[in-house]
Amino acid sequence: MKKTCLIYVFLFPVIFAFGQKPTMQGLAVGDEFWNKRDVHLPVEAYEELEAGSFMVKYRTGNGNPFHVTTSSERVVYMENNWSGRKLDRRPLYTNFIFDQTSLQDIYNALGSKGFRHIKVDGMQDDDYFFMICSYEFADMQGVVISFATRVAKPNNGQVVTDPRKFKLMAVALMDENYQKELWGFRTETDVAYKPINARLLGW
Repeated sequence: MKKTCLIYVFLFPVIFAFGQKPTMQGLAVGDEFWNKRDVHLPVEAYEELEAGSFMVKYRTGNGNPFHVTTSSERVVYMENNWSGRKLDRRPLYTNFIFDQTSLQDIYNALGSKGFRHIKVDGMQDDDYFFMICSYEFADMQGVVISFATRVAKPNNGQVVTDPRKFKLMAVALMDENYQKELWGFRTETDVAYKPINARLLGW
């Protein structure tokens, strides 16, 4: 299957406690998805990947991009990322805040540094360093949540690694097998890691 770009341009969820199924715009990983109009938002882009598989890009009410990818007519990937505007800092899922919540804040809230993948660990472009961490859910096997953070590159050319400086730019929910196909095998898992409960995310 043709792979979706990470964070679309550069580059969540399962039965939790209390029987709730976390969603983005009413969709959960594993849901059947037949029509790009299933989400009541303006469609900005649509791409057929193969039979039963496609990617749809929407724009949320607060101006942030929202992407849905399907495989065999089921949702395998959802991502909500920051537009860059100060008024658009609320993600569709979690109580974290785009461009304010730091990577260290995420570590502290979720009790560990989670795990990472070979294809996205230590990514960078001309302007930013990126750090991405992922977590499984304790109550829903096969679904993961990932947080993409970034920091602007300093003018002195030094590499930034301090997690307090990396700020949240995207939240993604995805099928675990699709994540492995998209990002490769895990390169590092925090020794303190354990699957998380949705309550830690404020939901």
